[in-house]
Amino acid sequence: MEDFTKIIQPYNGKTYGGRSFKAYVEIKYTNGNLSLHGVEGPLPSGNCLGACGQIYMYFNLDNYTPAKGWDKASILQLMEIWKLYHLNDMHAECEHQRLNGITYKSDPQNICPICGYKIGSAWKFHPVPEEILSILTSYPEAETRPAWV
Repeated sequence: MEDFTKIIQPYNGKTYGGRSFKAYVEIKYTNGNLSLHGVEGPLPSGNCLGACGQIYMYFNLDNYTPAKGWDKASILQLMEIWKLYHLNDMHAECEHQRLNGITYKSDPQNICPICGYKIGSAWKFHPVPEEILSILTSYPEAETRPAWV
């Protein structure tokens, strides 16, 4: 697939003080590398009302409502894709270790019995499947432009 950059607005939320915000995610696919980052309620000052960066780590569907063109299933799908494919060129594990759920954190001494790779000894590239890229490009573009993402 060709390179692309896309800004989406999958959900809305409220701060603990009750202030409403929109969450934005920038998706970049360049030379086979995928990167996603987001911001909840970006402000022109450079601050934000919620999380920023890898916002999928703080996401709890119970605290948010889907934005126009989104539903709970598509938001959860986005978060799962984010976890699996973000920075696909910087994995500590080989594909075999990844498929078996072995991470550097869970077993920093692991040596793959199939290919002999020692986990964490280099950055490994895992290609993003075409069907995942198709899903990402099918998400609706944000109707409004954030102050920053």
